[in-house]
Amino acid sequence: MATSTRGQDQQSNRGQGGQGGQGQHSGSQGQPSQNKGGQGAQGSFGEHAGKVMDEVKEAGAALASQAKDQASAAMGAVTERASEFGRNVVERADEAASAAGRRIEDLAEGLRQNTPNEGMLGACSNRIAETLETSGKYLEEQGVSGMVDDMTEVIRRNPIPAVLVGIGIGFVLARATSRS
Repeated sequence: MATSTRGQDQQSNRGQGGQGGQGQHSGSQGQPSQNKGGQGAQGSFGEHAGKVMDEVKEAGAALASQAKDQASAAMGAVTERASEFGRNVVERADEAASAAGRRIEDLAEGLRQNTPNEGMLGACSNRIAETLETSGKYLEEQGVSGMVDDMTEVIRRNPIPAVLVGIGIGFVLARATSRS
């Protein structure tokens, strides 16, 4: 009877897949035998864990791609709004410059009408009126964007004088604000 009990124990251990945490069992001849049912369960668990990890990686990659797409769309919307805002600012500045140009031309016309045409005062007032009229037309036609383009070109052609003028303006502004 003792022999049949050992045989039943071996069969039940093999079928249970290594329950109880024992990996070896002594057989009827006293030699250790491997618990093959336990290794099969561990192998399928490893395969299942690998599949789950692959699914998690795929889901993470999909989420990352979706987040990237949404961020790109949001950035595109922000960029478009900023561009539209910039265009509106430039248009308004050009309109304001055009209106200022028309006022300067009106001032030049008023100067011509209200000052004498002869003598030194007449020559001086005509010269000022011509300068005002030319400046007014320039502002009206070019606007702020044209002025910026022209200023950029002047600075590009004359970098050292432009830097010196900038330093001078900075010095004057610093003196003016420090006295206040």
